[in-house]
Amino acid sequence: MADIDPSASPGNRRRPWAVAVVALVLFVGAGALVIAAIPHQRSGAQGSKFTVSSILPGDHSGGHRPALEVQMTVDSLQAVSGGIDARLMVIPGDALPPEGATLFTSIGSSPTLVVRPGQLDQERTVFLSFDSGDVVDYPFDSYRTTVQMIAVAGTDTSFAHLTSRQVLPLSIEGTNSAAGSVVTATARTAPDEVLSVTVNVRRTAVSRAWVLAMMAIYWGLALLAASITFLVVRRRRPMETRLLAWLSAMVFALIAFRTAAPGAPPVGTYLDYYAVFESVGIVAASLIALMILYLVSRDEEVVGTEKGCGS
Repeated sequence: MADIDPSASPGNRRRPWAVAVVALVLFVGAGALVIAAIPHQRSGAQGSKFTVSSILPGDHSGGHRPALEVQMTVDSLQAVSGGIDARLMVIPGDALPPEGATLFTSIGSSPTLVVRPGQLDQERTVFLSFDSGDVVDYPFDSYRTTVQMIAVAGTDTSFAHLTSRQVLPLSIEGTNSAAGSVVTATARTAPDEVLSVTVNVRRTAVSRAWVLAMMAIYWGLALLAASITFLVVRRRRPMETRLLAWLSAMVFALIAFRTAAPGAPPVGTYLDYYAVFESVGIVAASLIALMILYLVSRDEEVVGTEKGCGS
């Protein structure tokens, strides 16, 4: 069958470049929209370790030796579940009294940990629920959880007469093992000598950069597909049946490409609202437009049908 030759006038030969310029402008506009919609989050230094020390009652120098050393290891970020998986290990410090000590925490799965001189270190697996943060902001989501701790002399795990027992100094050392996240911590001692440790978790800069690159890829492919469809519908490019196969494959490829997002975020995040949904919709609309054009076009207007079937 004969091809549909585009007009040979110089003006028509220049118009595809104008379409490319419009596509570029739309791409820049989409990028500006994505950047303008970035959720505002608190910045912080990246690092894999954090150290927090409590203050001895009546002392604000922080120079006393700890009675208990708490090691907190963040294993994984469970953004969908709303918390982090962590491990707590309590080690006797230099100032541990002979009668031992008890660590009281606000963690529901590990409210108390008893430490005695000469005993093996205790380690507990805990789940720390977030006080703030939402995975909808992915990849610019950040989370905060607060754990309250107090160490007292003696091994009695009851809360009775807790205020009459000697409060012991603590030191807390944290390690981050959660891939793709940055963990920092701050602490303050309340008037009742309870230590409040605030743990902040956010995505690494590399993870955020890759998600932004994915969003650029989504918008680039979608706008180029729409530009090609526009040229075909306006008869400035020939209609070929292979375009239908290409756009059909692209719809499913864009959906599958989302699995490359770090951390396996759920559907319905910032990534989806500002890139995935729009790009899949644009490509699907382009496919529908070409399918309608194929149905209403005459046989001689379709190029490559017989060739594609015979190859």
